[in-house]
Amino acid sequence: MCWLFHKPKGKQVPEEYCNRAQKINKDGYGLTWFQDETVQVFKTMDYSEFLTKLKTLDDCNVVGHLRFTSMGKTNLDNSHPFDCGNGAYMAHNGTLSSLKTVACTKTCEDNSDTRNLAEVIKLCKWDRISDVLPLVH
Repeated sequence: MCWLFHKPKGKQVPEEYCNRAQKINKDGYGLTWFQDETVQVFKTMDYSEFLTKLKTLDDCNVVGHLRFTSMGKTNLDNSHPFDCGNGAYMAHNGTLSSLKTVACTKTCEDNSDTRNLAEVIKLCKWDRISDVLPLVH
């Protein structure tokens, strides 16, 4: 299962935690944070690049994700986080097996389940996360 974490502003994630998680979750890495009034996203397939970037974000709240492929191909496109529209991004830890057959224009069997959900959310008209919570439930 993937490893999803939050790093508070002014704190660091101990590198040994990342190294331990990466031994299992080595199928893509992603970070998202809010800076200069916009959401920033960094994705890579290179663990060293991931650690280097994470170390530069001490002054930000950060959400990080180390992927273990459960559905879809192992590639950068399936690395979290995913754009859900309206300036929101999501990452997920687990498997959404009910999304195997979701039909939308950008969804296919090569996509991760979380990427499929993000694509479905982008197709919806919503203003608040609570508007799309029924999709998650």
